[in-house]
Amino acid sequence: MRHMLIMFTIIVLFSSTGLFAQDAENIEEISTLTSRWDGGSDVAIIDNYAYVTSGETGLQILDISDPEHPTLAGCYTDTMGSMNSIIISGDYAYIGYANTWDRPSYLSVLDMSNRLTPEQISSRIFGGPLRNIHLLDDQLYISSRLVGEENIHCLAIIDISNRQDPVTLGEWESEGFINHFFVVNDEVYIARENDLVVLDISDLDNISIAYRYEQMGGTRLFVNNNTIYIIYDSILQIIDVSDPEEPQRVGESQVPGACSTSHYELIVSANFAYVSTRGSYCEGGGFSCFSVTDVSNPAEPELVGRLDLPQTPQCFIIIDERVIAAERGGLRIFRISDRNSPETLGHFSTAGSMTWIYSQGDFTYIIANFEGEKEPDINMLRIFDTSEPDAPMLVNIVEIYGRSAQVFDNRLYNYDQGIYFSQSFSVYDLSNLENIERIYNLPVYQPGTIYPIFIEEPFFYLAQERVLRIFDISDPDTLLQVGAYNNHWDQGRGTKDILVQEGIIYLTGGQGGL
Repeated sequence: MRHMLIMFTIIVLFSSTGLFAQDAENIEEISTLTSRWDGGSDVAIIDNYAYVTSGETGLQILDISDPEHPTLAGCYTDTMGSMNSIIISGDYAYIGYANTWDRPSYLSVLDMSNRLTPEQISSRIFGGPLRNIHLLDDQLYISSRLVGEENIHCLAIIDISNRQDPVTLGEWESEGFINHFFVVNDEVYIARENDLVVLDISDLDNISIAYRYEQMGGTRLFVNNNTIYIIYDSILQIIDVSDPEEPQRVGESQVPGACSTSHYELIVSANFAYVSTRGSYCEGGGFSCFSVTDVSNPAEPELVGRLDLPQTPQCFIIIDERVIAAERGGLRIFRISDRNSPETLGHFSTAGSMTWIYSQGDFTYIIANFEGEKEPDINMLRIFDTSEPDAPMLVNIVEIYGRSAQVFDNRLYNYDQGIYFSQSFSVYDLSNLENIERIYNLPVYQPGTIYPIFIEEPFFYLAQERVLRIFDISDPDTLLQVGAYNNHWDQGRGTKDILVQEGIIYLTGGQGGL
């Protein structure tokens, strides 16, 4: 269930009689509101659109003109495999694929002159998965792993001046993983596990190592004005290479880390270093975060800001005072005007599973439990205007507490088992769908998980495994418990569902019966 597609499809039934097997040909899909992405590894921007590579589910196109409410605007898919990396320049996008060993990977060139309907104009086969892509003028730099060679990576330089027919200008093989690389003029800085290599690419027929710095390896690097910023073992190191023969470590600073840590991105801009991190603690659990380090004084860099997140930004770009990040299953936008307190502006996610759906009038309500890389998971209520089923519109996204709900008289009654088995029952005001507010919260403790609820005015019936609670909801601002019943069922035979009809309460209890 954790990997169920989050998908709600609007279907129209043309048959005027009951729906039977022989009527299957009369079911037509009209539209899809949301479906789960297979990842979210890289992001690029054109105008007010963000393009996110999402593995096997293609290139996702989001409208970010309203950064607080990014919305899905389109999707480009093909049959070439798992989209991993993207760079956009002008009206062209370059996408690297990272397929498994049983099929080749590709470089694909797309015409983006129509922002919502990209068209492929050429592609090239590569032996192994394409990891990193860098564009400088009309040259594309690509790192990939060689097919059949476990420990050999390759840096390829491609001429894309003729986008219909990209041509390889030069290649360099590395005995060891290329964790990351950065291109500056006629040099390529390559971070490997145990060393940092600088390649001279002035002669593409004879690419050679200009410098090799032992014990200066890392996982992510950034180069700016003869200064290398590189992360190794959760330490951000600053290295002065103004004299490339004698590199000098001038400063270092701890960035967020744990027993096991991965750093996915490092960008240095305007005297600040920005890092995305996922870590796991030795005793269990973990974290995902975006952090800010002040590097204005290279000798004394200082971690100044941190934003903990349910998902790790796999890649991000910085535009003015905003960060636009691709994460597993979605997109997140940060505000960094205050470097000490970065904050989320907007968020779009499809990771997780849909747990509840309800439709009333022109609106459809969906609750999806979005998987976090740390506890707790996030439950999001999405509201769509489905008055035009072939063109549904997202009205609002609200973080709520529970995975299930009931709607009654402009109120949403929301419930779920919470962290560490504590539970809550909340009421949200739906009278203004663009500004939904929680107006009541009732902690509900053991015994028993909350199961489906039932509403029959003016009472609300809340069933747990061994207790049935009855509330008066005539005044939703002050819910009052007016009754309770202990069913005395043995463990494992608690209440599973409830129905109230003509003054009789029916409870199903699994093996406990009715």
